[in-house]
Amino acid sequence: MICAFFDAQRKGVSVTRPIEKMRTTTQILEGVASGIVDPDEAIEALHMNNRAELLNALADRHLPPPKPPKEQVEAELAAAMPLLLRMEAAIRGS
Repeated sequence: MICAFFDAQRKGVSVTRPIEKMRTTTQILEGVASGIVDPDEAIEALHMNNRAELLNALADRHLPPPKPPKEQVEAELAAAMPLLLRMEAAIRGS
């Protein structure tokens, strides 16, 4: 989310960060849980000390922890697939 914001800024596109429109703690935490708000931005905006406090606040409201960015998930999956395929081939070959 943050990368997209800075990429747009470099291209000269005016971008409003989603957190700027949020006024309550609940709005910010729901934004984090849905992936709209960057966890680090939420920690700063809510005057928290670390991610543990953020995770506790999410849990207190029965919200899921933040999901990693889609790009990160895709990169990790791409890195893991060759190993998983080798493991599958080894299991089938035995």
